[in-house]
Amino acid sequence: MGKKALILLASVFGALIFLLLLWAVISKFCWSFTVPPYAMEPSLYPGEKVLVDRSAYRSAAPKRGDVVVYRHPADPYRVLIRRLVAFPGE
Repeated sequence: MGKKALILLASVFGALIFLLLLWAVISKFCWSFTVPPYAMEPSLYPGEKVLVDRSAYRSAAPKRGDVVVYRHPADPYRVLIRRLVAFPGE
């Protein structure tokens, strides 16, 4: 292998490591989600992709009107998207 080939290989390897680290950081804080059928029409339509901030409620409490994505308590493979309209006791 020549010197140019080694430099190219090192550049490609560095770019792959950078992309892997970027993917790890994004997946830690964000979640890509596809809106299920008749979930939030007309705000969100079935099949739309949304990017969910996983750290949004670590520093602040949810407010009325927020759209939240969560796993169904009885079926962890089922993901739901809903708008908060009331809190317990209201």
